[in-house]
Amino acid sequence: MLALNGVAPTKENIAAKKYPFARPLYLVVHRTAKPGVRAFVDFVLSKRGQDLIGSYGIVSLAEMKK
Repeated sequence: MLALNGVAPTKENIAAKKYPFARPLYLVVHRTAKPGVRAFVDFVLSKRGQDLIGSYGIVSLAEMKK
């Protein structure tokens, strides 16, 4: 992983917005999207989905709010 100006891309540094190459991911869904699309977004935003995201080393929404 690439450290910049001595800042490593750790979950803590990314969540604290100290690492400059991190960016948010937006899921934009049209209101008439198919039910499967809405179910996917609901899962991603659920506790179970966020726990899964965190288990892969990606900063979850809960970690960003700290």
